[in-house]
Parts: sequence; structure tokens; C-alpha cells
Amino acid sequence: RTLIRDMKKFLTIAVLAATCTVVQAQESWLNVLRSDVRTQVAALMEVAMEFSDEEAEVFWPLYREFELESSKLADQRIALIKDYAENFDAMTDEKSDEIIKSAQKLTSKRHDLNKDTYKKVRKVLSGPRAARFYQVQNQIQMLIDLQIASELPLVEVPEPAPDAESEGME
Repeated sequence: RTLIRDMKKFLTIAVLAATCTVVQAQESWLNVLRSDVRTQVAALMEVAMEFSDEEAEVFWPLYREFELESSKLADQRIALIKDYAENFDAMTDEKSDEIIKSAQKLTSKRHDLNKDTYKKVRKVLSGPRAARFYQVQNQIQMLIDLQIASELPLVEVPEPAPDAESEGME
């Protein structure tokens, strides 16, 4: 229950971070929020994992490496969201394709990072412990993804132009 309450607190912080990226808040404000989110995620991970001292010693360096790479992907995602916001009112076929292909590449990169990190964690922790890490990290990422997705408006689809023939019949 404490973990659920902590995850809800984290989600609230993630909501603020996502909202700030969409409305393009000042970079310094965004960096403070992201730093707080990273701190909250690490705290959630620590509570959920229930490490022994030996496990913590081998896990946290791997997690810091994972967090650094995740942060780079998050920067790319923020840039993509900003690009989406800047082009939202005049979305072209080309721009929509570009944005979706970039989003797909980011998803693939994150999947690869998660997969590689799991392998590294599995080398130093037991199977069940590594599986727990993967589950907790995946749940946190899904919460963030859901919150961001709920804040982003869907692409506007233009109404089709009326046919010249149907106009002449009226």
C-alpha cells in the first residue's frame, strides 16, 4: 500500500512534468521537476526492491547507468513533443510521418535499453529479483507514458473537401 501511495505521488509529479513539457515551461523549471521525478523513481525502486546491502551495492551503479541513458531518451522525447506542439495547428502529411517515425524509433530505443539493462541486472541479481526490477521499471514507465498520452491532444484530421459534383446537385 505504501508503494501504491508512493506511485500515486510520483504520478502527480509526472503529471506536472508532462504538462510543463506540453506548454513549454521554462527549461529550469522543467529540469527541477525532472530531477524530482528521478529522485522519486529511485525512492520507489528502493522500496519496491527491498535490497540487501550486497544487492544494493551491485544494483545501484547499473541503475545509475540506466537512468543516464533513460534521461537522454527523455530529452529526445521532450524535443519530439515540442516539435509536435509547434506543428499541431498545421500538421502536414510529411510532418505527421516524421513525428510518428521518430516516436517509433524512440520506443524501439527504450525497449532495447530496458532489455539490455535487464540482462545486466540479471547477471548480478537472482532471476526473481531481476524480474521485480523489470516489473517495477515497466510500471513506472507505463504510468509516465499514460500521463503524457492523456495530456497530448490527438492530431486533427481535416474534413474532406466536398466533391464538385455533390456541390452542383444542391
